[in-house]
Amino acid sequence: MLFEAGEFTTTAEQQRQQIVVRAKEGTGVVLLCVQGERIIGILFGMRSPFKRIHHILYLVLGVQSQWHRQGIGYRL
Repeated sequence: MLFEAGEFTTTAEQQRQQIVVRAKEGTGVVLLCVQGERIIGILFGMRSPFKRIHHILYLVLGVQSQWHRQGIGYRL
C-alpha cells in the first residue's frame, strides 16, 4: 500500500521475520487495521538499534487509498 507495483520485493516470510526480530529486540512495533482478512492500514515504528541514535524513532503510516478519509490513520 506504500509502494507502486513491483517496487517492494520483500516476501511475506521475510517481512514476518523482520517483525519478529524487531519485537524480540524491543526496537519495533507494527499495528494493523484489518477488514476481514485484508490489511487496509498499517502503522510501523522502528527504533535504531545503535546506541548513538537509539533515541530516534522512524514511523511509517499507510492506509489503502479506497479507505482514505475514514479515520483509520487517526485511529492507528
